[in-house]
Amino acid sequence: MPVNTSRLDLRLLLVFSAVMEERSVSKAAHRLGLTQSAISNALNRLRTSLEDRLFVPTSTGMIPTARALEIAGPIEDGLELIRNALETKPFDPAGPWTFNLAFSDQASTVILPPLLGAVSRETPQIRLQCSTKKNSSVRDQLDSGDIDVAIGIIPDLGRRFSRRVLLQDRYVCVTRRDHRLTHAPLTPGAFASAEHLAMRTTTESSGRMDAMLSQWGVTRKVALSVNQLTAVPALLSSTELVVCLPGSLAALLPSADIAIQPLPFAQATVQIVAAWSTCRTSQPALKWILGRLADVCAPEPARGVTQQRSRAQHADVAQLV
Repeated sequence: MPVNTSRLDLRLLLVFSAVMEERSVSKAAHRLGLTQSAISNALNRLRTSLEDRLFVPTSTGMIPTARALEIAGPIEDGLELIRNALETKPFDPAGPWTFNLAFSDQASTVILPPLLGAVSRETPQIRLQCSTKKNSSVRDQLDSGDIDVAIGIIPDLGRRFSRRVLLQDRYVCVTRRDHRLTHAPLTPGAFASAEHLAMRTTTESSGRMDAMLSQWGVTRKVALSVNQLTAVPALLSSTELVVCLPGSLAALLPSADIAIQPLPFAQATVQIVAAWSTCRTSQPALKWILGRLADVCAPEPARGVTQQRSRAQHADVAQLV
């Protein structure tokens, strides 16, 4: 007769397996942390379902019936499959693995080089597949698994996403070293009257900096917009343009050729975060890459991102972004 598995309690199979191995109700009870009466009741329920005695008590222990011997192997195999399915597999960083990361321009320039160096030193087999983060599509990409982590300045994503602050930054004003605005402390009037180089994507008519300035009633005069940091030093050196950049980015520009001044406005801290789908938080691989990101962004003296990097490192970044 077919067994109605929809009504079969998985715990009965665990009891069966324990009794089969121990050949004793008392030992099976001790192994499972149950009372002997609970083991006996479970065996009786299973006997009813399978219409077989399964075990015969003797002076030397519980002797399995032919039916019990027949089903013992498949039941143990099935329990092992369930254990394996439910067990969290440890992440082995020594094995081949690819992480799909979406970076903003700032994050790729400041965070990616030390991250790549740390990962390469620790686990040469791991690969980082990096793309440009776009806030318009980052939710769908995280939901679908197209990207594992998004890194950058990211607006509120909603409760189904988790985030971790990696870096905190502030905007600064950058000019060539002999620019007229470097002869005195920068004032709001001087800042507003200057011609600006804006860092924007090709689709933006205004950017995050414009939104921040509007809170102070300031509108900058944008003479030129670019979307690549590598173009900034040459443009500043040959023009009267000024550019507003996060301090971590400005620190990567050739220090002999530029001047960095704080903005003449009170401003909030800009947070660079890592964001991921909350449903994947428990995955060991995701925990590992988030740990590496946190490590390289940790304040000194911990290994992390500093605001002074060599020109060689900056040249390496220019090839990646």
